[in-house]
Amino acid sequence: MRVNFIRATIITLLMKTLLLLLVFIGGCSSVDPEFLNIGVGTGLTNLPLWVAQDNGFFLQEGLTVSVEEFASGKDAMNTMLDGTVDISLTASLPIVIKSFERNDFIVLASFVSSSHDIKVLGTGKSISDLKGKKVGLPIGTTPQFLMETCLDYHKLTDVEIVDVRPQDTFNELKNDNVHAVAVWQPYAFEIERDIDVTDYCSEVYYRSTLSFVGLKHINKEAVRRFLEAIHKANTFIREHPEEAKAIARKHLQLDKNVIDELVHYYNYQLFLDEQLLQTFEREAKWTKKSPVPDYRAIVYTDTLLTVEPNAVNIN
Repeated sequence: MRVNFIRATIITLLMKTLLLLLVFIGGCSSVDPEFLNIGVGTGLTNLPLWVAQDNGFFLQEGLTVSVEEFASGKDAMNTMLDGTVDISLTASLPIVIKSFERNDFIVLASFVSSSHDIKVLGTGKSISDLKGKKVGLPIGTTPQFLMETCLDYHKLTDVEIVDVRPQDTFNELKNDNVHAVAVWQPYAFEIERDIDVTDYCSEVYYRSTLSFVGLKHINKEAVRRFLEAIHKANTFIREHPEEAKAIARKHLQLDKNVIDELVHYYNYQLFLDEQLLQTFEREAKWTKKSPVPDYRAIVYTDTLLTVEPNAVNIN
């Protein structure tokens, strides 16, 4: 045990020495190295984080970054709020739901967007076949909003929604425990590939977004350096797509053809815009809770403005 302790101590000292050297070389010797723990869900949405880690972009900014995966961004946000992680990568609906409960967190930057990430898939010919049946989805996440939006669009009311973990949606649908699921990638891709399903919600457009969220008192300078590294990673993905896809395959352990298909679903770009605020407001009204928070007060633009001024488009 003493040997392990000595080894761990040596590794820690070496890491601190390396970070100090990198900060000094970068001309930022006045800024102490910072450790950030990032909580994320699963999926290809995490690609810029992996690219930044594997290419040393965080170290270049004087940061050590640990990425911890959870079943969903909702779970990641809960751990951020209880102080277990510093920043969570979370979709819009969990942010909205928490905004009715507390006001001590801020949206630091949106990170990725997609109109193909979340799908409603069922074993019938059309969504009308769901009348009187069950649909499975992770309750309290964005798939629930999309599922209920689709049901409202088709004026279906006699449908039971049951809570299913994203990683269980495949088996629940295959075993006929539910007749449809709403889930994000890559789970949706695997379902479409291996089960005869219909996309029940293809006619409803929805831009899903994932955002970095932290407590209000988070170190803004550390956040700035973190976003600088993510900006470098996004540039790398655009300029070196095959290398980026190889990194994705390594982290997700998925076949090349799967990554080649899915990576085109995502727009990897930092942003804060009016459409994000409109999504928050629309989903807040969907909850039927009141009063609706002022989401302009929750979205913190100052840090992103220093990293990518043109990425902020809020009136």
